[in-house]
Amino acid sequence: MKRIISTLLIGMALLPWVAEADTYLEKAIPADGSAVAVAPAQLTLMFSKAATLTALSIQKTGDKVWQKLRPLPKEPAESFKVTLPKLTSGSYTVKFRVFSDDSQVIAGTTKFTISPDAKPMDSKAMDMKGMDMKGVDMKKPMPPPPPPGK
Repeated sequence: MKRIISTLLIGMALLPWVAEADTYLEKAIPADGSAVAVAPAQLTLMFSKAATLTALSIQKTGDKVWQKLRPLPKEPAESFKVTLPKLTSGSYTVKFRVFSDDSQVIAGTTKFTISPDAKPMDSKAMDMKGMDMKGVDMKKPMPPPPPPGK
């Protein structure tokens, strides 16, 4: 039991440092889990910190082969725009791997669907960076609660 508590305390002490050091995917366009009516011409990946894109591929659901997306940008950046091949209706998974400036290898996926029936998202819904799931801006301070009895 003491070992578990010690491990938790050490982990909690390191959490702010680890959270600061981590590079992660902040936003993808098309957005992860989105449905778009028109096949996108490019993919945009935005990361929390500068990184080098080392691998990028796309696969349509039902296909067995992953298609590598090339050419990859050579310079580290926080945002990457990569041209997509001609895509048809269906669901797609994009796999990416980046090497961060703090020497981490980060791999992940993002998924989207192309469907003529998809409703276009408004510009507010497309830019949810820094928002919680209800669209509340998490960077702005929360207003104080109302006084009791009101």
